Amino acid sequence: MTVNDKASPRLWFIRGGAAGMMLYAAINALSWFYLSEGWSDLFGGTQNAATEAVGFPFQIWQEGASYGPGWVIDFYYAAVDLLVGGVFICVFGWLAVRYSDQLSPLLQVPTEDEGRRKNRQRTFSVRGLFLATTIAAVFIAAVQSLGLSSKLLTAIYLAGPAVLILVAMAPVGMPWKHRVVLLILFAVVMLGGSLFVGHKLGMEFDRVLMGVYICWVPQSVFAVVMVLLWSWLVSNRSQRVVNPPKGGTTNF
Repeated sequence: MTVNDKASPRLWFIRGGAAGMMLYAAINALSWFYLSEGWSDLFGGTQNAATEAVGFPFQIWQEGASYGPGWVIDFYYAAVDLLVGGVFICVFGWLAVRYSDQLSPLLQVPTEDEGRRKNRQRTFSVRGLFLATTIAAVFIAAVQSLGLSSKLLTAIYLAGPAVLILVAMAPVGMPWKHRVVLLILFAVVMLGGSLFVGHKLGMEFDRVLMGVYICWVPQSVFAVVMVLLWSWLVSNRSQRVVNPPKGGTTNF
């Protein structure tokens, strides 16, 4: 049995539009790696050693370029890119509405033996405690071994989303609303840590924020895709168990 409230087409359009916006933001972030001459400035290894740029489908910013009095970006191409982003949102929103029946299993929440599961629900477990302490130990060991260096900043850039996902999934039985709060708190801590390390390395505030955006957004989109794929596999497996193929049974 599953909880699958019949979402309205408007809600499905919002869901699809949000997916399109995330994908477009990830593509824009990845454009930095294609348009920039070197990556060492982003990770704090050097300062202003290579020209950096970002923008998709049109470049809207390049380090050292002037786009007018006091302008730091090309507003003309920025407007065009925003229109392209709007197209992404509308197309993905329409696709979500069009294929809502096929997409709904991805958002289903199993409620099998719901009463028994509620009795077993808990916010503490040995496994959750072990995972949380392991994450904390690895994080502390990384900080001690890497120190306040560009390597530590690179680790935050590249491993930040994975750490946040592990932290959010560790407490067994915790409601998702509480997990979101926990996720936000750890994200703020890691963002503050990256800004602190960047400041110690002499990096500009906006450069560190750009590094977080460029590295975290694509990883977050990839993580969402993996979670949805896992949800689809679990849902498909559950349906095969409940409704086995005719002429035989399904064994796992």
